[in-house]
Amino acid sequence: MLVIVGHALSHHLTPVVWENYRIALPALALGVIAGLGVERFINPAKFRQIVLLLLIVTGIRLIV
Repeated sequence: MLVIVGHALSHHLTPVVWENYRIALPALALGVIAGLGVERFINPAKFRQIVLLLLIVTGIRLIV
């Protein structure tokens, strides 16, 4: 949603942006469902550590 809002604010909402957003929605939904499912079986503190680690790795990959 933030990407769509960003494109809207910069007046760059093109059919390609909407197509990519439509393609990404199922993966986003699958990730949310998987995260909610796994969260039930993992200690909340450990779950937060795993999420933090994934965010750090993702951030490093974006920089490099």
